[in-house]
Amino acid sequence: MPDQVADSPSIRTGAFKTVVVFLCALLTLMFWMNDWKSPTSSGNHHPTESAEEDDTCPPVHPQLRTAFGSKSTTIRAWPSQGGFYSLHPAGVVELDFLGLDRFTEAPRSDDPTEEDALCQRMRAMGAEWFRHEDDIDKWTPPVIRDGRRVGKQQLWFGWPENGGVWVLELEEFEADRKGVGRIYNACNMEERCRVLERLGATFFGKAADCRHTKDIDFPGRKELEPNR
Repeated sequence: MPDQVADSPSIRTGAFKTVVVFLCALLTLMFWMNDWKSPTSSGNHHPTESAEEDDTCPPVHPQLRTAFGSKSTTIRAWPSQGGFYSLHPAGVVELDFLGLDRFTEAPRSDDPTEEDALCQRMRAMGAEWFRHEDDIDKWTPPVIRDGRRVGKQQLWFGWPENGGVWVLELEEFEADRKGVGRIYNACNMEERCRVLERLGATFFGKAADCRHTKDIDFPGRKELEPNR
């Protein structure tokens, strides 16, 4: 009699329903996790990934120094020491300062001396040096300091006609709060310098007095006394 109760149709049906419900729940969970991990999903993937994707440099052909993307321009140069310098984004002022056409791609130079000279001018505009191509896509996560999120330090330079250099150094989140992107709306170097000054940049009469510019040299660079 007990065996008949344990093997009754109602108990078998209940057990079957339990298994079906469990499998449905498992499939739903697996689908949700896959959707969350997918970078193209409309779900809540990691916000820093999307932020980095929005600011990705356009690809640069190995024989061209300029790349015009859908929203920005990148400039590269290859020094004799190895690796490469990348300047992104590059606007009107950067292109004019480097002597590059604003609308036509510029070829890479085969002359190491010419390439090194361009690298110096690119550094004067804040270009970064990378050892390998893959390094440019590496993202440095922010750290928490005094309860506040702190990101990578960033630099902007301005070289006024009468000499000296304006230097603005901010971490990336502070730069966002200050709206530093307005620098790229400047039409010429003098206007860029005025914007940097309004944003709190420091002026150095001699580039050698600033640790970020002391070893940057290029033809036409002028120096002033500290009191200008």
